Formats: sequence, structure tokens, C-alpha cells
Amino acid sequence: MDDALGRFLREGQALRDPRDALAVLWRLLLPPLLPGLKGARKLFVRAPSDLLAAPFGALPLPDGRPLAALLPIAVGLDLGDLLGGPRD
Repeated sequence: MDDALGRFLREGQALRDPRDALAVLWRLLLPPLLPGLKGARKLFVRAPSDLLAAPFGALPLPDGRPLAALLPIAVGLDLGDLLGGPRD
């Protein structure tokens, strides 16, 4: 996750349009996640503090709908981040 976060922060900071930043976040997170969401009733995102305010629900699905149209999303702080411990 740290590598993906670093890539997002490097690429995303250079983007002026929030939709472009969402596209970068989508490329990093959604493709490996989507197959595991079949049959899910809720998605809980354990986010590092750097991504806590990211609009996960606005990430576009392949059909153009936002991820939040597929299922409810809850975002919470990674406790290790709060305590300053190592991330997995």
C-alpha cells in the first residue's frame, strides 16, 4: 500500500483537475479490488491518514457509475497510522 500511496501522491499532486486525480486513484485501487466485491454488502476502507479524505465513493466503475452506486462505503483511519506503527 505504501508504494501505491506514494505513486498516487506523486502523480496526483501534479494534477489540477480532481477527475484526473480520481483516475490515478482508480488505476491503483479498483482493478484488483473489483472481483472481490461480488456479493459484498458494504466496503470498509482502512485508509492511511494521507488518503482519509479521498473520495473513494466517487471512484468510477468500468460502466461509469461511481463506486458508491455499487455498495455503501465506510472509510476509517488505519489505527497503525494513528499510533505511528509500521504499515502492512
